[in-house]
Amino acid sequence: MRKLICCAALAVALSSHAATTITVSNDVTVPQVKRIGISGISHYYYDRVILKNLVWHNAGFEGLSFQSMIRCASGSASGCLDDNPYTQWPTGFWNGATYEFVLGSAKARTGTIGTFVTAPHDGATGSSWSFADTGTAVAS
Repeated sequence: MRKLICCAALAVALSSHAATTITVSNDVTVPQVKRIGISGISHYYYDRVILKNLVWHNAGFEGLSFQSMIRCASGSASGCLDDNPYTQWPTGFWNGATYEFVLGSAKARTGTIGTFVTAPHDGATGSSWSFADTGTAVAS
C-alpha cells in the first residue's frame, strides 16, 4: 500500500511539471551588467578563507583587482571614514579612483576620490576618503 501511494505521488509530481522553454536571441535584456569577480570552480588550500573574506568584506562579489568594497563608519557629503583600522593601501593610492555607493542613504551616488589618507594604524581609526565632488551625504 505504501509503495502504491509513493508511486501515485511520484506520478502526480512528474505530470504537474511543464517543460522549460529557453529562447536564445541577440536581444539585450539587461544592458551593462556588472560582472562578479569570483571563481567558484577553483579548489585552493585557502579557498574557504578567501570566500569568507569575500562574503564579509565584499558582499557584492565585485572584482578583486583594486575593485574593493569599504564600509563607511561615518561620513558627510564630501567624504567618509571607513571602519577598517588595518588598511594596507598607502596614502594617495585611491586618489582619482571612481566610486559608487551600493547601500545606504547615498546608494547609487557615483564620483571620484579626491584624496585618500591611509589609516593611522592605531587599532581604532579607519582610512579617510575625501570625494572630489559633493552629493548625497553618507549616513553615519
